[in-house]
Amino acid sequence: APPPPKRRPRAAAARRSLLTQFSLLLGRARAHNARNPAFLHAMMGRTLTLALVVASLYCNVDASQKGAQDRLGAMYFILTCQVMASSGSIRTFIAERDIVGHEVRGGLYDLRAYYVARSLAESLVQLGFALLFGVLCYGAIGLAPTAAQLAVFLATLSLVTLGAESWVVMIGAAMPDDRSAGVVSPVGLSLFLASGGFFVNTNSVPALFRLLNHANLFVYGFGALAVNEFSGLALHCDASELVGPPPLPPPQRAVARLVGVRWPDPRCPVERGEQVLATMALDGLTPAQNLAALGAIIVAYRLLGFLALRRRFRPRGW
Repeated sequence: APPPPKRRPRAAAARRSLLTQFSLLLGRARAHNARNPAFLHAMMGRTLTLALVVASLYCNVDASQKGAQDRLGAMYFILTCQVMASSGSIRTFIAERDIVGHEVRGGLYDLRAYYVARSLAESLVQLGFALLFGVLCYGAIGLAPTAAQLAVFLATLSLVTLGAESWVVMIGAAMPDDRSAGVVSPVGLSLFLASGGFFVNTNSVPALFRLLNHANLFVYGFGALAVNEFSGLALHCDASELVGPPPLPPPQRAVARLVGVRWPDPRCPVERGEQVLATMALDGLTPAQNLAALGAIIVAYRLLGFLALRRRFRPRGW
């Protein structure tokens, strides 16, 4: 008698819809997070501590020349805090790799359902703390007062957080172990940090970095925050900061007026927020375009992470 046909490992999982698998796996992932309160407490402590640091450094910045620099520094520091905080997600798919690999090869569920469910469970945690951190920092710094600008700020911070988490998840899925991932991930984030538009003007970076900046979270996140904050912002300065020719004494001013010469008045070196954006080369994209670019980066990183994970979990004989 001929041998029975070999049963494909995913036959059992195929009998359940992806939506059902996703729902069950999401519940399992959320229960796993709930059983680890130390991580949630650490996240809360980090969020409150860094919010206090931001409040101490940048509390109630004004619209002066120095205030413009403080606003830029505060926004870049906030982005850096969120990006670096995402390193906690690097073991998302490493810690469970052996167990999940056995279950996927055994046909208990589809890898796609697991990947989306586990990613969503982690993202919800990261997103909640990112929004809390953003609201605390926004109020402490005294950034743009309109609700629309606050919404753009929080949307940008959320997408940057999700993008950074997507980066570390991708690296964690591609690397053989957590030690290798812990070495590779900070290198890439450090390159993005250095060329993100604050330390070096984006028009001055070498060609290789310009190429990397197409996938740089800092470039689009910082650009969105800067345009959102500085568009329409009127800046002032002290008398010691005025530039231009010195004022004429009254007799010479009277003579200049008689001969029709208009002596220029001293002025602020930077009077409008748009000047700051142009100097920093941050005015190339609107906030909506920057947010769209961040969304595309998140999708790309997540897709690459899934492909790396699928390669590791591919059942034998496929």
